[in-house]
Amino acid sequence: MADMNENEANDIVSDELVFHDNDDNDDDDGPAYVDMSDPALQDDIVQVDFENEPMDDDATIDGNYETNEPSSSNSPPVPEMSTQILRCHTGPVYTLATHRSSSDGTILIASGGGDDKAFFTKLSPSSDPESIEIPHVFTDTVSTVEFASDGSLLAVGCYDGTILVYKTTPTLSLVTKLDGPTDVEFVRFHPSNTVLLAGSSTDGTVWMYHIDTQRVLQVFVGHESGGNNGDSCITDGGFTSDGKWVVTTGSDGTCRVWNPKKGTCRHVFREEGGKGYFAEGSLTCLDVSGGINKEDSGANLGLVGCEDGTAWIVHLVNKKILSCLHHYDKSSSSSTNNDTNMEEDTAPRSIEAVGFSKSHPHWCATGGADGLVKVWDMNGNNQCRQTCNHRSLADGEGEAGDSAAGVTRLKWHPTKPYIYTTTSDGMVCVWDARNGSCLSKFTGHDVDSPINDVSLLSNANTSSMDGDHTTTIVSASDDGTIRLFEFLEG
Repeated sequence: MADMNENEANDIVSDELVFHDNDDNDDDDGPAYVDMSDPALQDDIVQVDFENEPMDDDATIDGNYETNEPSSSNSPPVPEMSTQILRCHTGPVYTLATHRSSSDGTILIASGGGDDKAFFTKLSPSSDPESIEIPHVFTDTVSTVEFASDGSLLAVGCYDGTILVYKTTPTLSLVTKLDGPTDVEFVRFHPSNTVLLAGSSTDGTVWMYHIDTQRVLQVFVGHESGGNNGDSCITDGGFTSDGKWVVTTGSDGTCRVWNPKKGTCRHVFREEGGKGYFAEGSLTCLDVSGGINKEDSGANLGLVGCEDGTAWIVHLVNKKILSCLHHYDKSSSSSTNNDTNMEEDTAPRSIEAVGFSKSHPHWCATGGADGLVKVWDMNGNNQCRQTCNHRSLADGEGEAGDSAAGVTRLKWHPTKPYIYTTTSDGMVCVWDARNGSCLSKFTGHDVDSPINDVSLLSNANTSSMDGDHTTTIVSASDDGTIRLFEFLEG
């Protein structure tokens, strides 16, 4: 492929994407961007043959080690409530992504783990499961996987700096290997599915690629040294839902809004001089998928979680901090804890997951290491309207729901006021955000192993005799398994 100059590459992207073109004085500062030559890679895809035996109620999909074996954990067993178990990995599974075909219901699952491997699995209603090990030789943890919104592409990122993009149909085939950051914390597709974003957990850079031309369009540089190791750590990031902006969070305590067309930083949300303007400490999680409050008629909000127990609602276009949500409540902690002040100060408080409601866009939720999920009303002075308490779910020895369990992930249902959560003791829960009640809880994962990632597949075509729809919950755990659960929606 012939090299293009910078203007030609940008012209291609400008024709295909909706990037906001603001005036020259709109940006706060202007980090430089770089352009790199095209990478070249010719790898063949090798399919791993997995033995697929008929499955009974407790059977699993066999990867490369034995199935249906009891856990090596010393913890008491829990009821197995999953409908399927994938055992492709031989170590902790840290990341997963899913896509369901609207035509035939086939489920695509991509996963990566601490065994330095990535897998691609097809679950078809009409045939046996098919699993493929990504043939690339990774030398570190596969940290992130992501499908394009239409399921046509799969991106895989690794802590060794590898970024791979595959076509998923008709068979898995390599599109390109992209060069860039020292390591990869996340990959995110632009809504157009033609551009990929990749953020580094150590060198503080975020790279933007045009997939079809295999070009580096921008490198966003600006996050500063932060955290205990002094690295410029990027903790999360992505495109806004309209594709006009890139937003990133870091261990330096800043949330940055970038202009993807210019490669410049449009605004930095940060604490200044201990005045309480913004979070104090590393930012842990981010949602820029929507949100509407009483001051805004459009989905221009960002929700940022912090390790200090606060979450912040920011207006990405108007560059305003709208509210601080105090998830961690010292008075509440002390009322349930008859301990000393020192013990109270060391209570888990980090926000581990945040999200805007899809069905009620003026609601948002925060999930913490304290085991609580709090639902906030952005139209009601940002008050906490409900609390979902995982610690209240322990109902006997051997059950997940230990008081020490924290929330690891949360997802909103796309059309209903339901929140799906996972915990550090291997439990999956479904909550009604309207009243804070637990609609269902699912066990099966090892209670000594946290669930590291979760994905939802709402299927309106699958329903009960009463017409209720089901949601497939796919979870990845430190116990080395991926489990599928089915929730029957009321």
